[in-house]
Amino acid sequence: MAMEVECREGYYAVLGVSFYSYDDEIRRAYRKLAMQWHPDKWNATPSLVDMAKHKFQQIQEAYSVLSDRTKRTLYDASLFDEEDEGFSDFVQEMMSLVDDVREEIYWDGLWLGLLNRLLRRELGLSEMGLDLWALTCQFSLM
Repeated sequence: MAMEVECREGYYAVLGVSFYSYDDEIRRAYRKLAMQWHPDKWNATPSLVDMAKHKFQQIQEAYSVLSDRTKRTLYDASLFDEEDEGFSDFVQEMMSLVDDVREEIYWDGLWLGLLNRLLRRELGLSEMGLDLWALTCQFSLM
């Protein structure tokens, strides 16, 4: 179960970093706070051990989300829910499919562009002539 962050602070506020922080800044902030709030450091003050445990858990939760690229993206888009792993997996799969389609479109466009230039150079066709040639080829395949 995801722990409620007190005072509606976000994970960025828990670690004391900005929304635009790089991974190494987040890691440094986590390490510093984890050392500061580790419950073993508070054994000398038993009245504060529970508070330290709670704070340490918040720090760990914030870091587990912000250090994972997918979770951070979902969190930034207000779509992250620790308890709903199925939705997270669904969004991750959708992002993967979008990346695949984007890559396919890029390579298709690249090859079509190269083919276009090659045909114009080899056949000496203008842009209009190339369009008519492609249209003729398309009808001949039908």
